[in-house]
Amino acid sequence: MKKRKIIIIVYLCVFLLNIFSEKISVVSWNINKKDSEKIINTIVKMLKNNSVDILLLQEVSLNLKKTLPVSSYKEREVGDFLDKLKKTLDMKTHKTWEFYSSANYAIRENINEYRYYPKGLDNAVFYRADKLEAKDLYKQFSFNDFLSCQFKTDKNNLQIIQFNIKKTPNFDFYVANLHLPYNNNDGRIRDLQTILNIFSRKLYGKKALIAGDFNTHSIELLDRIKGSDFKIGVTNETTLSKNKYQFSKQYDHFLYNSHISKYIVNQPISLAKLREDKIVLGKYMSLLEFGYDEFRTEISDYVPIFLELYF
Repeated sequence: MKKRKIIIIVYLCVFLLNIFSEKISVVSWNINKKDSEKIINTIVKMLKNNSVDILLLQEVSLNLKKTLPVSSYKEREVGDFLDKLKKTLDMKTHKTWEFYSSANYAIRENINEYRYYPKGLDNAVFYRADKLEAKDLYKQFSFNDFLSCQFKTDKNNLQIIQFNIKKTPNFDFYVANLHLPYNNNDGRIRDLQTILNIFSRKLYGKKALIAGDFNTHSIELLDRIKGSDFKIGVTNETTLSKNKYQFSKQYDHFLYNSHISKYIVNQPISLAKLREDKIVLGKYMSLLEFGYDEFRTEISDYVPIFLELYF
């Protein structure tokens, strides 16, 4: 009888949480430079089926046009992959989506020790504009003026977005979308410290998530964030990391600080929902080829990772 009462109380608490709280679902996904109609439809279905509010993308492939006289910058072409994704999202989810891209300020040539990379390594943040207000802080941190910027990183494609929930005025949180260098360990260490410095110096005391492709194993990452206010969301090994399909090097992560940790209630979203999406990326097989217990998306490479918050 006592056990039954406890179960009832737990379900009641969950019910009340859902009624009086605003759920924010966040997805981070390195899409590996895929830009076809197929990947657009896959993204849309995944977001729709899982009621996603914020989508962080890395390795976004875009057609760019030169911008003169600044040779280190280029601009997006109208009607590119991001425009097509937004249009499809609006139409198929019946919600209003907006996005920010790093493409207009990312560097396109090597500048001192900071490397540029060719087409295919820009970042983007999509969000439900009917539910959230957002502001891209690239000017606040001078990302659009690389030479004078105090927070330089490889590619200069770091995004920091301030979000406000429309139903909860004056309640904001910050999300950083990053893609650390792949083949440059010193650059990874340098850039991660730069990002941590932004939150310790300029955004101290703010509710914050840092997400994306860290190109860093969780064990190394735990050591590198030691002494900061951030923790790793999940550190489970992925089963498929030991077989030929190579889904899940431990490269993608969520970091969260103490000011937002109490709002994190579920990570990740139900994998059963994810499996229904039949995600296929290039040479990779459908998730349906594997059983529910065989596939974990907490830490991955080129597959989405999920986080839910209740405010």
